[in-house]
This record gives sequence, C-alpha cells and structure tokens, in this order.
Amino acid sequence: MVLPAKALSEWAPDDIQRLADLHIQESDTLEYKREMYGGADEDTREMIRDIVAMANHSGGHIVIGIEEDDDGAAAELVGVDKGGHVERIRSSCLANIDRCLNGLDVEDVELGSGKVAVVIKVPQSLGAPHMVTFKGLNQFWKRHGRQKEKMSVDELQEAFDSATQGVTLVERLIAERKRRLKVRIGTATWMLLTATPALMRHDIVDTRDDAIRAILEDRPPHPARRITLPSYRSVVPSLDGLRAESKEGGELVDYIELHRNGHLEFATRSPWRWHDRDSIPSEVLVWYLERFLEITAALWQRLGLLVPLAFTLSVFNARGLWLALPSRVDPFHDSRDRPFTDDQDLELPILYVEEVVRAHRTLLKRASDRLWNAFGLESCPFLTDTGDWQ
Repeated sequence: MVLPAKALSEWAPDDIQRLADLHIQESDTLEYKREMYGGADEDTREMIRDIVAMANHSGGHIVIGIEEDDDGAAAELVGVDKGGHVERIRSSCLANIDRCLNGLDVEDVELGSGKVAVVIKVPQSLGAPHMVTFKGLNQFWKRHGRQKEKMSVDELQEAFDSATQGVTLVERLIAERKRRLKVRIGTATWMLLTATPALMRHDIVDTRDDAIRAILEDRPPHPARRITLPSYRSVVPSLDGLRAESKEGGELVDYIELHRNGHLEFATRSPWRWHDRDSIPSEVLVWYLERFLEITAALWQRLGLLVPLAFTLSVFNARGLWLALPSRVDPFHDSRDRPFTDDQDLELPILYVEEVVRAHRTLLKRASDRLWNAFGLESCPFLTDTGDWQ
C-alpha cells in the first residue's frame, strides 16, 4: 500500500514525499493539486465538485501541494503556504454538499520548508449520490478514472439503487453468519461480534499479507484484570479468507475470521466459563468488545478502507442471563434481579459508524450502553462518554 495505513492526523512529510519519490500516478481514488483552491466562486465550485465526484465514486484522497508530470504521476512535493485551509474546506463542504458528507477528513501536514501539504480524505458514502449546491448549482458529479463528469440520469438511478442494494447485501451476510453459528452451537451460550464494510467489494483482503495476520493474532492482556484474550498460534487461509481458532479437548471455544470482502467476526463462549453459568462477567465482556473494535480499526487502516462500518453484537441463548458487576459498581456484585428475558437471543441492531479508525471508541461506548440497556441499566459504568475506561 502506497498511502500510509494510519489516521490522517498521523501522516508525516515522508508519507507524502513517498508519492513523489515513487512517481505514483493519479487514479480514480487519488488526485494531486499543485496549488490550493482559490477563493473565487469558480474555485470553490471546483473544490466541491472534486470532493463530491470522489465521494460518488469510491472515495479516495486529494493531496494538495504536489506537482504532477504530464502523465499524472507525482513529480515533486512543493507544498502550499499555510492559511486556514482545513477549516475552509470543511466548512465549505458542510454548507455546499447535500446530503451531508459524513466521514470527510482534512489535515495539514507540515513540511520542513515551512509550507504544508493539505490532504483531503473522501469517504465512500452510504449517503451517495451527493449533490453540489454551491450558490444554486445543484449538480451531481462522479469520478471516471482521473477525470470527473456530471452524472447522467442512468448513473443517478444506479447510485440510488446501489446504496440500497449494498446495505441489503451487508444485512444478508450478517444474518447468514449468525444463522450458521447458531446451528453449530445448539443450546450453548456464545457471543458473536461482527464488523462489515457497509458498502462491500469483492476480494479487498490479501490473505498473504503478514501485517494483516499479525493484527489478527495480537492478544494483549487486560490492563487491570490480567485477562488475556485467546492466543492463536497461527492464522491460516480458509475458504472465505483467514481464520484462527482455539479448542479445548477438541471442542471449539472461540475463533476470529476475516473474509476477503473485509467482513470480520469474532465468536466465543469463553467469558461464560469463568463465572456462574447464568452470569455474564460484565467487565470481561467490555474488554472483549474493546479489543475487537481495536482490531477492526487496525484492519481498516491497513486495508485503506474509506467506507462506513456496520457493527453487530449478539449473545445467543441469552435468556435468563444477568450481568455480574464488580463491587465498586454495584454493592450486590451482580444484577440477578434484572435477567435478560426479552427473547432467546440478545441482539443489538446494526450500528453504523462513518469513520471507524477515529470513532471506534465512541462505537465502544454506544454498543456497551445498548448492552446495559438490555438488562434495564442506564449505561455501562466502566466507560466515559468518549469510550475511555473510567
């Protein structure tokens, strides 16, 4: 991957210099600008068009401060003068794009010359197609290779249909994965976590990538409880992509699996082995959830995914279970009087997040609070509003 696999705020000058050193060519997801967009109306229109065209295609990056050659390849990192570019771009997009383009990121990267390179990260959006509304323009644009063009009626119809069909495909995939696990586990209590690109493509995961395997194998201990998630000796290829699993006495106790289309899932019965058979160790459960979302964010960075995330949490055969709470939270150490009775399975609705690398801790808080609500409790007491441990 040429573009750095990390949050935009962490990009360094060398990350951008590499584009020029390797003469990386523009594409449908990468565009260079030597100069910053001007302040005239037509310059602002051009900026909004460029961003919308990329969002209505597959997302991508616009790098400002790079001179390109006649073939569209990066030739030199020249930078632009500092001057409030980030706020201007963000506010212009907020005011002049309909529907709102969630997940857009803009950052200055300071160069040794005293100038900056400005990088715009454009997501592939669930809200597409987006329209340029600057001063009544009201136009839809889409990127075609290195160029952008107005969208035709047929392209608009296809974009509306594609967004609906993409979400439907994700929902079907998640439902099928749940069904398969439920058939396998029978009446046992298991937890399943899934993270899926909300707009799926085929074969975006290189199963030979050692960095991806390392992310899946990483299992650090809980900082306070000395709990370690299951360690896998090796991640191996599978029919769907990559898989690692743990067994005890020949019986499956947990697994993690990454599909070639970017779908990630983790399933386990282990949290329920350490306590009363009818209890859910609440702090351990949040730790599992946190680690899964950290793995997801690391994979999203590595894969360079710009699409929103669809997340689910399910506890199968959960009827009658209650949350075991630490004494510092609840003097009774549990919530025996508030067992889960709504259904046989505890399933959170699909939660969507636009920027998982930046917002995975916010998602952790949202999911944990929803889980606590299922037991008649107001919120997860272990996490702050920003998703950090209390």
